[in-house]
Amino acid sequence: MVRYTAVKSRARRLYIKKQASKTERLLYYLQLLFLSVINVLIVLIVFTFFFKTSIVDGDSMQPTFNDKDKCVLRKFGKIKRFNIIVFQPPQGFVGINSKDHFIKRVIGLPGDHVSFKNNSLYINNKKYPEKFINKINGEKNMTFDFNMADLVATNHAKKVPSGSYFVMGDNRAHSSDSRYFGFVKKERINGIVFFRFAPLTRFRLF
Repeated sequence: MVRYTAVKSRARRLYIKKQASKTERLLYYLQLLFLSVINVLIVLIVFTFFFKTSIVDGDSMQPTFNDKDKCVLRKFGKIKRFNIIVFQPPQGFVGINSKDHFIKRVIGLPGDHVSFKNNSLYINNKKYPEKFINKINGEKNMTFDFNMADLVATNHAKKVPSGSYFVMGDNRAHSSDSRYFGFVKKERINGIVFFRFAPLTRFRLF
C-alpha cells in the first residue's frame, strides 16, 4: 500500500511537472509572439515617420535613375549639395498636377549663385566637377549655358533664397527643373534619396 501510494504520488508530480513545462513553453511562445508584434510595430512606425518609398517616373535623371526605378527616401538629415531629392514641384507649373512628384539633384543651396559655361558648373564663380553626368545612349550629356540671374523662372534672383534650393535633372537636355519652374522650397520636399532597391541588379546607396 505504501509502495502504491509512493508510485502514484511520483506519477502525479511528473504529471504536474509536465503540465508546468507545457505552460512555460506556451508562455515563452506568447512572449516571443508579443515581442515580434512589438518589433514589427516599431519598424512600421519608424519607417512611416522617417522613411518613404518612391517610384521614378520618366527619364530626367538618367543615367543615375531609369524610369520605374524604386527607391527609399529619408525624411531626416541636412540637405547637401548634389543630394537627390523627391519633391512636389512649385504650384502653377504648367503640365503637372498636385499629385505629381519630381526627382532631381540639388545643385544650388541657399545663398548660392549658379551658372553654366561651356558645359561646366560654376557655383559662386567656383567650378564644380559633375562626376555623375555621363553619356546617355552614347551621346554626350550637355547643359546649355545660363546664368541664374538671367532666368525668368527664378525671377532673375542672383542668389538662391533662404529655405529654397536650385535643382536640376541629370539628363540635362530632357529635364524640367529649376531652369524652368524656379526654386524648390524646403517645405515641398518629401525626402532625400537614401537607396535604390529595385531593380535589385541596380541596388545602390546614395
